[in-house]
Amino acid sequence: MPLAERVAEIRAQQQSAEIIGAQVSEAQKAEALRLQERIRAENLADYFRFEHELNLKMDLEVLAAAEGLVNPKIHDVVKEPSAEEVEIKLEWEGVPKRVYQKNVMVTPPRGFFSISITWSVDDEVKVSGEEEVGFVRRIYLDENAKSNLEELIALAYLKPRWNKESYQIMLQSQGQVSS
Repeated sequence: MPLAERVAEIRAQQQSAEIIGAQVSEAQKAEALRLQERIRAENLADYFRFEHELNLKMDLEVLAAAEGLVNPKIHDVVKEPSAEEVEIKLEWEGVPKRVYQKNVMVTPPRGFFSISITWSVDDEVKVSGEEEVGFVRRIYLDENAKSNLEELIALAYLKPRWNKESYQIMLQSQGQVSS
């Protein structure tokens, strides 16, 4: 067989193999996507059951109303494609405490405070404000653990995370004005 014919035959075999490989790959991708969607649905169902049993959103709404928070928003944030972590966030508008430094005037921009309660499939519920306050194990959420979770939420609320952009203005006597 001449070399040109042999190259053409090998090229045809390679193209045929690529087509078959693409079909198998597409089937595998579709199956993996179906599996991931099933796992996501199961994890979200577990999260919603957990949230409903503890009435977390309702408790956060009551807290926001009692404290007179400005424009409070409560929402879920799904952190992983398969919903292995879901975060409940309470956010509200606010003005941070002013920070005074020698020869520097810091003008606090508009921003918002937030606290978060992160549920995960590994049976941990983490509570965070400015920093992570603590966590409880989901499988041990009896009445004592529920009150412990409420205390962690209260501690996070008292030291919430400040989400901001900061600008510093140097006084002219010390150098250039910058913003």
